[in-house]
This record gives sequence, structure tokens and C-alpha cells, in this order.
Amino acid sequence: YLINSFDSDRPLDEMIRQQVAGDLLPAESDAQRYDNVVATTFLMLGPKMLSERAKEKLILDVVDEQIDTVGRAFLGMTLGCARCHDHKFDPIPTTDYYALAGIFKSTQTLNGESQKYVSTWNRVELPTTDEHRQAIKDHKSELSSLERQIKDATKKLEQTKNDGPTGFIVDDKDAAKIGDWVDSTYTKGFIGSGY
Repeated sequence: YLINSFDSDRPLDEMIRQQVAGDLLPAESDAQRYDNVVATTFLMLGPKMLSERAKEKLILDVVDEQIDTVGRAFLGMTLGCARCHDHKFDPIPTTDYYALAGIFKSTQTLNGESQKYVSTWNRVELPTTDEHRQAIKDHKSELSSLERQIKDATKKLEQTKNDGPTGFIVDDKDAAKIGDWVDSTYTKGFIGSGY
């Protein structure tokens, strides 16, 4: 998204709008809708903890990470510390932090629970072309054919297996020692003599 935006000289204010609220912007075409939705993945950059017993804490932690990401990207400063106290040197009080947190909290980022304490991402179908759908269908068909070939080859391999020993047994604790140890002359020792 970013590379295409820079290559097409997209205005910076438009890029920021798309990255913060692209999923809410109107789109005149499928391509524009695609760009808008992909741009909002910016909000999920950074470390995310999806496993948390306290769901409200999980939601607020994601909101905190979103605020921090927006602050670092667009303001060049960390805003996360305003979660607990006013910024010491910058005019960012906790009231402004929580005003912004209210906006991000109203956005549904996480979707339910895939297990008891684990959330999943929201998934949005992106627009696609008929050619792309056909390519996916062809790929799945080819993949299915290859999986059948692998299954058949595995069955044939199983039939050719020998139930006897598969090789030499090197460590025999009951073997009798015969002769003296002789250093190998085949290769030089990697560590020292006797290795």
C-alpha cells in the first residue's frame, strides 16, 4: 500500500485518512475500496497480545498500541505514557489520551473468541476479479491433484518397506573389544587426537 501510494504521488493527508479510517471512507471502485481497507491494517502494527483472560484489558491494550502507533508515525512521539500520567515535557494530558482512546475503543478491532480467552482479528473480504477467482480455483484443483499423487506415492513406498534391520548397529554395549584404538587417517581431527 505505502509503496503504491508513494509511487502514485498520493497526497499525505489522504494516506493518513486511509490508514486511520479507510474502512469507513466511501469508495468509487473496488480498487479504491481495496486500498482503503488495506491501509487500515496500519492500526494493527506493533506487538499484539490476543490471549488475555480479562477481555476489557485486552481491548484497552490494543487501543493503547494503536494510539502509540499513531503517535509515533504521525507525531514523531510516544503517547503511551499519557495513559498513566500527563506528558512531562509535551502538552499531552491524560484527558487527551483518553479522548483518543474513546475513539479507538469504539472501533471493533478484535472479533469474539476463537477459544475461551483468545480473540481473533476482524476479517474483511477484499474485492477481487473473476480472473483472480479462477486462478485460485485452478490452484486449488492442481493442489488437490498433487496431494493425491503424494498420497499414492506414499502408499507405494510403504509397500516396499523391509521389516528387517534398516542399517548397521553401531553401539553394542555387549561387544567384545578387539585390538587397540587406531586414529583415523581418513580425515584430520576437528578437535584433537582421538576425535
